[in-house]
Amino acid sequence: MEFFCSKCDGTLVGVLNGVTMAKRCRSVDGSDTLDITCSNCPVTKGDRIVFTDGQGIGAEYLVQSVQAVRGEEQPTITIQCSNSVAELSSVYVEDLRGTAATAEARFKDLLAGTRWDVGYVENGSPETAQGDYAFYHTNVLKAIQATCKTFGLEFYTSVELDGNHIVSRKINAVEQRGEKTSLKRFEYSRDLKSIKRTVNAANVITRLYVWGKSISQGEQKTEDGETVFTDSEGFEL
Repeated sequence: MEFFCSKCDGTLVGVLNGVTMAKRCRSVDGSDTLDITCSNCPVTKGDRIVFTDGQGIGAEYLVQSVQAVRGEEQPTITIQCSNSVAELSSVYVEDLRGTAATAEARFKDLLAGTRWDVGYVENGSPETAQGDYAFYHTNVLKAIQATCKTFGLEFYTSVELDGNHIVSRKINAVEQRGEKTSLKRFEYSRDLKSIKRTVNAANVITRLYVWGKSISQGEQKTEDGETVFTDSEGFEL
């Protein structure tokens, strides 16, 4: 599998050489990341990594960070990427409304004027086959995620490649990604040779306390509830 690096406008930078690790993680909520370790290559933040996966579907990822390691051995770089659909998070939606719209119709309205088109979209749950919508002061990516939640859909992206050049980008949404009639179920202590779980190290906030305005230094209340100000020795000003 070859990984091509290009600029935002499609200008080819080169091919990633000496790839020793490529890890792709995709979730049903649309989150999609790619981590690559390879030999030195002129890759910078904002570049695109393009390839065709094992299913013959084109993929494009946006470079988020690049870590270069230089030592006694050959220099290596680790590239952290997110699916290029992340660029839609910077496309602002001020006020977009519609009536009796299907999920596909909403996608078309949201993607108008962007580099993305609507691909294959299923109807979703019968109870919400169509309806009114209003997107206000948000971004296109959040609106797409909200639409999928409303219709019970899971979205994924696909790109069409001509050699190493992208000719189209599409948003697809289905009721369930993967095989709907899978004959295999993986569980702890069975079927798996190993499994890895990462727990977020950040503190979890489960309760917030809201306090009213406090009495500031030099401010006191009289018996009648009036505010008086005093100096450092307690004398009224």
